[in-house]
Amino acid sequence: TIKVVGSMAFHNCTKLSKVTLPSNLTEIGYNAFEGTTALTTITIPKTVTTAGNNVFNGSALKTATIENGATAVADNLFSNAKNLTKATIPNTVKKIGSMSFYHCEKLSSVTLPKNLNEIGYKAFDSTKALKSITIPKTVTENGNYVFLNSGLKTAIIENGATSVPNNL
Repeated sequence: TIKVVGSMAFHNCTKLSKVTLPSNLTEIGYNAFEGTTALTTITIPKTVTTAGNNVFNGSALKTATIENGATAVADNLFSNAKNLTKATIPNTVKKIGSMSFYHCEKLSSVTLPKNLNEIGYKAFDSTKALKSITIPKTVTENGNYVFLNSGLKTAIIENGATSVPNNL
């Protein structure tokens, strides 16, 4: 069974419009779906824990769903997916990895999981279309510059939070 989609595996497959990833996939290599200009939606299996840089760079990806049961969004998973507008993250996710949504300039819809504990370095850096976010009271750790260069106009910190982490 396939556990890894290798780096550049579907690089510039401009006609690729549908991908079903195996349920036991653990890793997606760098630039694996770069340039897939017909691919607009993807579901990431709950078993994916590692992703290379720019997996969906230059793709047409607009919506992404992390499968229910996932505990983390892998570092870099959607970095530079510039057409991504909506990401669905299940409440089972406890950590959003570093640069997970870095430079997703059109990302306007994302709800942070209610049991989220950690948001990684630059996770939402340069998400220009993201105008509001609610940070769950359970977030106690974060990397620096999580929302650097984002379009945020409103940030709500849930009632019951005991602190706001540094450099959020």
